[in-house]
Amino acid sequence: MKINPLLSLFIVQNQSFKDYFRIMKISLFLLFACALQLLAVNTEAQNAVITFPSNSISVGQLIEEIEKQTDYLVVYSNREIDTNRQVIIQNKSAKVSSYLKETLAKVGISYKFENDYIILSKNTSLLDQIQQEKITGIVTDVKGEPIIGANVSVIGKSIGTITDIDGKFTIQASLGNTLQVSFIGYKTQTTKVANKHITIVLQEDMEMLDEVVVIGYGTVKKSDLTGSVSSISQKNIKDQPMTRLDQALSGRIPGVVVITNSGAPEQSTQIRIRGANSIYGGNSPLYIVDGVPNTDLFNNLAPNDIQSIEVLKDASATAIYGSRGANGVILVTTKRGAEGKTNIHLETEQSISTIAKKLDLLSASEYAEFYNEYRREKGANQDFFSPDEITQWKKNGGTDWQDLMFRTAHTQNYKLSISGGIPKLQYLVSMNMMDIEGILKESKSQKFSLRSNITADVTNWLKMNLDVNAVRRKTNKNGPRGGVGTIIADAITYSPTLKLKDEEGNWLRDNINSTKDNPYGRLTQDLDESYTNYLAANLQFMVQLPVKGLSLNFQGAAHYKDYKNRWMKSNAKDLRAQNNSANNNQNDSFDWYNVNQINYAREWKEHKLNLMGAIELSQSTTTGLSNEVANLRTESVDFWN
Repeated sequence: MKINPLLSLFIVQNQSFKDYFRIMKISLFLLFACALQLLAVNTEAQNAVITFPSNSISVGQLIEEIEKQTDYLVVYSNREIDTNRQVIIQNKSAKVSSYLKETLAKVGISYKFENDYIILSKNTSLLDQIQQEKITGIVTDVKGEPIIGANVSVIGKSIGTITDIDGKFTIQASLGNTLQVSFIGYKTQTTKVANKHITIVLQEDMEMLDEVVVIGYGTVKKSDLTGSVSSISQKNIKDQPMTRLDQALSGRIPGVVVITNSGAPEQSTQIRIRGANSIYGGNSPLYIVDGVPNTDLFNNLAPNDIQSIEVLKDASATAIYGSRGANGVILVTTKRGAEGKTNIHLETEQSISTIAKKLDLLSASEYAEFYNEYRREKGANQDFFSPDEITQWKKNGGTDWQDLMFRTAHTQNYKLSISGGIPKLQYLVSMNMMDIEGILKESKSQKFSLRSNITADVTNWLKMNLDVNAVRRKTNKNGPRGGVGTIIADAITYSPTLKLKDEEGNWLRDNINSTKDNPYGRLTQDLDESYTNYLAANLQFMVQLPVKGLSLNFQGAAHYKDYKNRWMKSNAKDLRAQNNSANNNQNDSFDWYNVNQINYAREWKEHKLNLMGAIELSQSTTTGLSNEVANLRTESVDFWN
């Protein structure tokens, strides 16, 4: 038997295969020739000769001459390239590539050829390598003691470091750069780099160290503070437009996260201090206003009444509150009057809000074509939408439910405060009126608050504080009881081919999405409004006993809250093929609080002693009533049926 050698396996014996390989060889040859041609053209362009009238020109003039004498377009960023910088050229006539290599490298500009473009960029790495040096230094206080952990950074650059245990640091910087050095309790200092070793002396910030911080059942100077406490003063937030207190905390304090559940005017807010501490239990911090716990802080306190906010974060700072402070404590101190002439302050704010971006959804014609195709794939013999309808929607468009549901919302905020006092009596009266529209139509919140803080020196050993706060709120949250998210989701998924109403004025329902109600009809026909009346009083007596450093503090407070919620589900004009109903809820709550405190404070030279004992009593009572009626005979009287 004859055995073919292995080589025969690689011999193409079929004529068609031979033709195929011949075509491939010709194609590869042509492709290679084109590549060589393109390379030759690019190389030829780089070798184009240009001339200059002078040996000293600016970078901008160099770019102009290259574009004028060649086919190149020079691309660069004005932020990176200084076109006014002068460069020196050795030859008045040379190749483009030679000019670029000769001039731009000296001024820290890199370049590259890209087809018909010359792309310029800042060669920062080269400049840094040339100019930066290793700078060493030491940071001390006025006594010469090294400061550990001070922040050292180069102004204008993302370069920084901290001092070590000996107060020393090493940083990459250029001569002439400016260093900024900062540390808590010291004034921030800047210094220019004049040599390779620097000694920086920081001055104590006595104003900050003497600043008094509110802590549990008392106050302490920042210089004596040991626990983890962050503070926000009134000067930090006075220029920020706010309608709620939680907006003052957002993004201002390390370890504090503010979570807003929606953009509604009366949205609920969650505060988390150093994360969640419990899986099943509550994670909200304890709120204290002028020494009194408050469970509805954000809705019952006007931002313009705030003097300072302290956040107690670690165990040592919150331990005095026991298990109530397990999730952190937020202490709010309100403004008080000061001795002097009567001061009247009036402020008004006007703002608008709008949805950041609409969702990019199918148009009416696209929706109809897609649905017809979907039905055909499912085996339907007839299209749901006719060609004439699709043509009409392409011409005139359909219903944009997002435009119908959302609006540009207006917010009005009026603030008035009157303060002043005489040596033994100081007062502050403040009023706040807010009218807030939501970006979802029909949503609105109106609020009026009145606060009065009075401080009186009854005798030389007795001082009294009397604070009264009254708030009235009205909120409209029209739409289904499923919440704002439900009605927005319905609007997004509702057919854009549907009109709002038929010829008889009835709300139309989506035949494709038959389980969903007309979202705009539900938004405008359902009613959901609530009223809240809140009254709080806080009376405090501070007694200075004959024993030096010994004092008593008696504080009593009472909070009353009346809440009413009224809701009606409509089936007007065949909005819903089921029974309508109305609901009326009412809740009343009364809380009282009492704390009796004894304090002893003494100082001996550099030593301080503070002792405190307290007894705290509190009680909370809540009553509620709920009524619901179905099959309303008429909707003209809403929930009063």
